Amino acid sequence: MWRHESRTVFVKCKTCGIEFQIHFHDLGKITHCSPVCAARDPERLMRIRGKKRNIAFSKEGIASIRKSLLRRMGTMYTQSKRGYHTSKKAGRVWYRSSYEKKAYEILDDNNDFVSYSVEPTHIEYMLYGKKHWYFPDILAVRRDGSMVLIEVKAKWGVNEKKFMVKERSAKRWCCKRGYDYMLWTEEFLFGGEQ
Repeated sequence: MWRHESRTVFVKCKTCGIEFQIHFHDLGKITHCSPVCAARDPERLMRIRGKKRNIAFSKEGIASIRKSLLRRMGTMYTQSKRGYHTSKKAGRVWYRSSYEKKAYEILDDNNDFVSYSVEPTHIEYMLYGKKHWYFPDILAVRRDGSMVLIEVKAKWGVNEKKFMVKERSAKRWCCKRGYDYMLWTEEFLFGGEQ
């Protein structure tokens, strides 16, 4: 049985200096502890001012920039649920969305699966001539010993080019090793609830 090591790191907020914890995949993406701090960041305001030259730089103009930042950045901080899930089959595992948490619960309740590991490996893929690494969500072991690579994804993201390239690479990787590949969307996870 695999154990998932903690893959979280502490970073300092660029605006207020408070330390907060994020998953290591978000290391370059999240630099502020909240949308309010993101909206107060002078560097970010200057970048936006440079892009939107037609906005007056009055107090109202700056307030509108902050408002739009809060609207855009708010989704990064509030929409997805994050935390730890304690499992009998995998130990304490990190989830970055309600979909991942539901997938862990399904695997815990399903007796066909003996154990599973979260982001156990990385798979190389090429996109626009550049090499990238893809971390599949779950590698599960069935009772008969066969392995299943499970990707948890929202249905709206399945048709994106980047995901389709990742999926092709994952299927190739599974085929070489004799593993099965499964894609779990909200239809499977929630059975029509969402």
